[in-house]
Amino acid sequence: VVQARVGQHAVLRLYKHQDEGAAAHHTAFTSVDLAGHGCFHAATLGLGGQLARDEIAVRLGGPDAECRLGAASLARGRQLLDATWRLSHDHRGGNSSQLFKSVADDMGHVVFQGAVNVAVDAQKTDAQQLCRHLLLSDQAAADTKPELEILADDVKCSHGATIGDLDPASLFYFQARGIGIDQAR
Repeated sequence: VVQARVGQHAVLRLYKHQDEGAAAHHTAFTSVDLAGHGCFHAATLGLGGQLARDEIAVRLGGPDAECRLGAASLARGRQLLDATWRLSHDHRGGNSSQLFKSVADDMGHVVFQGAVNVAVDAQKTDAQQLCRHLLLSDQAAADTKPELEILADDVKCSHGATIGDLDPASLFYFQARGIGIDQAR
């Protein structure tokens, strides 16, 4: 568990590399409360564990607060890697972005749940969320659940999610240059 309060005009950066053993169960919770003009930037790389859940909750509790979350995950074998992020814009002028990318191979399973809540008084909020999953096998799985709850009128908010497999044209490109299919994948 990480709990932090970021003061006015302060910046907190959190970098995490999660690479537990193949049989490990990993759970993590990060809670951040941002004051006015405070910034929180986090980057996560999730690779290990049989079951791993990384939960982040951020409250943009002051005007013009900023939050940037980015993560990449690679699930292989029978791994289940879960990222759950919740952002609450409570004051005017907040700015946030969420970018989550994953690759699932074998019977790996990746989950992304991202929620953005914009309160009535949080006018001029700019909140962006993007999630992309790449599946490398027919048995790999990805679940994504982007959420926006906007109660303010003057905001710029967006979310997007894609789940797809390898592009055959990209694989052909590598093969045409003498790279075998396994290495290209």
